[in-house]
Amino acid sequence: MSVLLIIGASTRAAVASARQSSWTIHAMDMFGDIDTRTRSNFQLLNNYPTACISLLPVVQPDAICITGAMENHPRVLQELSTRSTLLAPAVDQIARMRDPLDLQAVLASSSCQYPRTFASNQRLPQDKTRWLKKPIASAAGQGIHALNNTHTSSPDPTMIIQEQISGRSISVSFLMHPARTEVLGCTEQLLGHRELQANEFQYCGSIGPLHVPASINKQILELGQFLQHEYALRGLIGVDLIWQDDQLWLIEINPRYTASMELFEPQFDRSMIQLHLDSFSKNPATFTRIDHAGRHYGKAVLFARETTQIPNEFQPIWQAALNCQRPTVADLPAIGATVLAGHPLFTIFARSESVGQTKAKLHQQAATFYNRLYTT
Repeated sequence: MSVLLIIGASTRAAVASARQSSWTIHAMDMFGDIDTRTRSNFQLLNNYPTACISLLPVVQPDAICITGAMENHPRVLQELSTRSTLLAPAVDQIARMRDPLDLQAVLASSSCQYPRTFASNQRLPQDKTRWLKKPIASAAGQGIHALNNTHTSSPDPTMIIQEQISGRSISVSFLMHPARTEVLGCTEQLLGHRELQANEFQYCGSIGPLHVPASINKQILELGQFLQHEYALRGLIGVDLIWQDDQLWLIEINPRYTASMELFEPQFDRSMIQLHLDSFSKNPATFTRIDHAGRHYGKAVLFARETTQIPNEFQPIWQAALNCQRPTVADLPAIGATVLAGHPLFTIFARSESVGQTKAKLHQQAATFYNRLYTT
């Protein structure tokens, strides 16, 4: 049986999806949550992500899938591609699309807008624009902060200054083949929700499917086709956007299985990782969506309000989640484990008849968990 290795900051969702395939699943990530260890042959990355290179001889994978921020490490990806089959776009193309200044130049010839972006030491326009300082190697909104009037330019090659765009944060999931680009769907991104103890710009969940007007759907498909042609994209691709009135603003491209994609699995009754694997075969299968109309699926990441120990009373909840095909809680730390303040605790799920109702359910479930963790 062929061996598939999944590598990322967190691999739990991709592992759960890949278990529906015929491959033997190995995984490497930073957390080693119980559900990941239970469902894969697992190695912990104490030094993420470079430690994965030295662990490859242990696994001897036939193919490698990436998730969680691996796109920010092109040197590691290049080394992986020399050791096994890397099921991702070409590494040089990944490096291009993850360079904000290069991406800005590329999108100038598209119909999609891109926020004005400057190197950290460039002088900014003297207008009323709101600006953000962002890491070039961005991941889940970490390290982003708004600039105030006292900002002075300074040379920091790891950061950029980017125009802050108002609007609705959404993510689009594509499935790309050499001959066609398919839109799996859109999700609303949850960013900086206080109910989840997230920082202002921090990713803390997704809700989908998000229904958008036909004019926006047309823009999304055209954008996907443009990006597929420009970067020779293949497989599952996530694109983060701001939806502002009738205009889309591209924020970043994630050339991998993304956090929101697991929400499409119950909607379509399909494994997203299997679709990804198929897209790299010589004769990719035609994808037929099986929609469950009227259902909206959501996930939310809960962050620790303070340094927290996972209590013994959560053991039955964890066990029930491990025994359930569609659990309501995942990314399970070990009972008794200590989670530092501001770090992710675990993920919760909900579904309802609308995006708003699903969001409310997630907030309610989060409040219940926080009460059990912090009420004495």
